[in-house]
Amino acid sequence: MHVVRSCCKRFKITLFVIAIIGIFTLTNTAWATDSGVINGSVVNIRSGPGTNYTIAGTILKNTPVQILQTQGNWDKIQFGSLTGWVSSSLITVNQSNTVTDPGPTKITTTPPRVLLDGKELNFEVAPVIENSRTLVPLRAIFEAMGADVQWNESTRTVTATKGSKVVVLPLNSTSPTINGVVYPLDTTAKIVNNRTLAPLRFVGEAFDGTVNWDAATRTIFITSPTEVTPPDPDPPTPPEPAPPDSSIKLSSSRDESGVKIIMQSDVALTPNVSPSSGQVVYKFEGRQITGTNYIRQALGSDTMTVQAGSTADDTTITFNLPAQIKYNTLSQDNGKMLVFSIPNYIIDLQTAKSGNNSEKIILSTLCPVKYTSQQTGDKVQVSLSNILQGQAQNKYDINGQYLDSINITAGDASHPGIILNIAGRNLDKVSFGVSGSNYDLNIILSGKASQPGGNNGGGEEPPAEYQVIQEYIVNNRPGTPLNPSGQVVHATADQGATAQNIHDYFNNHPAAEASAHAVIDWNSIIELIPENEMAWHAGPTANSRFLSFEMCEPAADDPNRFSKFQEVWNRAVWYCAKTCVKYGWNTNDNIFSHYGTTQMYHETNHTDPYGYFASYGKTWDQFLANVDSEISKLQQWFS
Repeated sequence: MHVVRSCCKRFKITLFVIAIIGIFTLTNTAWATDSGVINGSVVNIRSGPGTNYTIAGTILKNTPVQILQTQGNWDKIQFGSLTGWVSSSLITVNQSNTVTDPGPTKITTTPPRVLLDGKELNFEVAPVIENSRTLVPLRAIFEAMGADVQWNESTRTVTATKGSKVVVLPLNSTSPTINGVVYPLDTTAKIVNNRTLAPLRFVGEAFDGTVNWDAATRTIFITSPTEVTPPDPDPPTPPEPAPPDSSIKLSSSRDESGVKIIMQSDVALTPNVSPSSGQVVYKFEGRQITGTNYIRQALGSDTMTVQAGSTADDTTITFNLPAQIKYNTLSQDNGKMLVFSIPNYIIDLQTAKSGNNSEKIILSTLCPVKYTSQQTGDKVQVSLSNILQGQAQNKYDINGQYLDSINITAGDASHPGIILNIAGRNLDKVSFGVSGSNYDLNIILSGKASQPGGNNGGGEEPPAEYQVIQEYIVNNRPGTPLNPSGQVVHATADQGATAQNIHDYFNNHPAAEASAHAVIDWNSIIELIPENEMAWHAGPTANSRFLSFEMCEPAADDPNRFSKFQEVWNRAVWYCAKTCVKYGWNTNDNIFSHYGTTQMYHETNHTDPYGYFASYGKTWDQFLANVDSEISKLQQWFS
């Protein structure tokens, strides 16, 4: 049977352990004339003969005891090293002669059985009793209770985990911990035949189990804790919604439909608007500006600037633009977005010779324009999307060698914009190109009677021409004015990512603090930041001086990667050459690799695009040579 001292935290487990110990060990003492057996279920042992004395411990039913003394209705008993007083009614006395124990007697018994939740556990090493304490196999019992057990040889420590509970038991320590709280022991764990044995009380209680001892069958019963499903908690009270952000954010976009300045907030905008010649002022009371506060946009040969400023009480946004520019305003999203829009329009239309065997139409527009064309003999129809006629005439009579006249008509509802109806003479084919600081559209009409000679070398094909998409980002755009003196070529180092992927990453990750003016892949060229604004691409010095573009890299396992690389290469060569022609630059003084700016300014450690080029058998010198060749073609055709 089992005794537990009153200082123990949980008496049930401990009293079974000591009871087991008592059965197996006897000491050399004088025994009383009488012995007895406890007949109460759980009996308190008092420090004196009466209920007014303190409880020194407890003892369970069927525990054999020695009766040392009787006083009234109380018997003084001894069990092992524990002595105290118990009511005589709680002891069944066995009469015997007074004897003296001749010495310690070694009792040989079989190890006790261990049942967990009614199922007997089998051990490679049986439980043992040492120093009056029962030691049981720790791993086998813990794992049977559903715990994960780990052994650290270097620290000689057992760690067991079940749910949120972590038990740590170092060998040769009487201070194991349960979730960091010390659980004191009076016997240390030990290794027997490579198995850790630990005190029964600790093993049974560590994961909230209970322990019972049956002396008649010498069986230890361990019962796992009953899982109690807590009632469903009341749904949490939803937090008070955060007040809407009343600050104003400023952004811009530029595409074939025109230039747009966007003023946006989470709260409807109700400004006081003061228009005047060349200026429009928006005043927002009780609002503040966040993010970009300055925007500059080229309008043909003119410029529009947008400057925002806040005081403690309000925000003012001032638009300065040429007096002749027409604009309109639009309120969207229930007044939370105001759009100041300048529609795309034709600024100028001119014609000129282009070598001996061709003529060209030079169409200057506010923004780059999208177009489609159809040729039927000497008739050519060019449809320009989302553009106003602007300053262009309705009809131009040319009477040139290959160009007779141009008539301008409006598109219809399904195809908004205008149509150029071109009448030619003896036409062979029509080609298109972009030139000039405003991306002027050049329509080249080549005659059938091509003869050698002329600026373009006679029958030489016009240079390639690719569409440039302007899809400006809002984030990672510092808004700092830039007067560029060169261009830096980068590689993304993000295999498989398209130009649109890169655009979306910069636009949706404000903390990236990285960007480029343009991104080029095998299908498209997307401009992210206007050329008159700085981007974050190559360190502070290069950022403040140069334009930039990123060359996308095909995926390494893409079966079409070599053809895709060649498309990226061709577009990058053309885009770089076009920029050189636009600004009057050359490849020696104005075109740099990212590695080149690293060597010049020592502000980054990048070496691109050298590695990217090398993986496809190309070099930086070859890239510059191709750009030089493309510059020559563009200058000849659009001079």
